[in-house]
Amino acid sequence: MDFFHVVIDTSVLRQMHFRHADFERLLLRSRKGLLKIYIPHIVLEEERTYLLAELVKNVEIIHATLKKVTNGRLAMLTQSLPRPTLDIWTKEELTRNSKEIFDKIVSENKIEVLAISEAHTTNAWKRYFNCAPPFNPDQPREIRRQDIPD
Repeated sequence: MDFFHVVIDTSVLRQMHFRHADFERLLLRSRKGLLKIYIPHIVLEEERTYLLAELVKNVEIIHATLKKVTNGRLAMLTQSLPRPTLDIWTKEELTRNSKEIFDKIVSENKIEVLAISEAHTTNAWKRYFNCAPPFNPDQPREIRRQDIPD
């Protein structure tokens, strides 16, 4: 039987997240040692922080909604009721937990995380300054700069 090596990039992880049925089948094969999954560190962090930002945004909406119904005009209708409490996570708890969850996924599924090397960053900068793929030489430099985080 052939042994497969699978490298996951950002676009794959966005379309087929860890809980997607097809991705779960891939993870099962990895746990059984039938294939090896590789995910670059930056891809994992991009997905983790994207999901974390979405979660934090939704938690903030919950807080804002509670504030809306307990203050101002709407509070008039709830003034004789007990003050509601909200036991929901903090951003720090969510951040810590997201790291733990991703570490657990990597460990349990025998995923190898590919670290960013100095050579990777050097090559990325060369590509940026030379307008090599994935950068579009027809784009104005100011627009291309948006692809590079500060």
